[in-house]
Amino acid sequence: MLIDGLDGPHGIDLHEGYLYIAERSAVGRIAFDAASGEVSGDYRHIVTGLPDGGNHWTRTVRVGPDDRLYVSVGSSCNVCIEDDPRRAAILRYTLDGGEGE
Repeated sequence: MLIDGLDGPHGIDLHEGYLYIAERSAVGRIAFDAASGEVSGDYRHIVTGLPDGGNHWTRTVRVGPDDRLYVSVGSSCNVCIEDDPRRAAILRYTLDGGEGE
């Protein structure tokens, strides 16, 4: 096990020496050496406060060709109109978790 204590980890991506991990309501990152398969340093959340709960709680995270972090946030139900515009959406951040949109 590389890291323990995560909250429902689902999506992961590896980019330029960092392992990005999407959890239920956050995205974190930690330095990762792909050659050795070892992490180093501290795991820290870079995106927090993602909508949680509902039927579609898993998150997928990917780094795009524009070096931005993309995080999927599912809907809270199967058939509804969401009150939170971050639901049923793909959110975009800088690689350090800033400038969310």
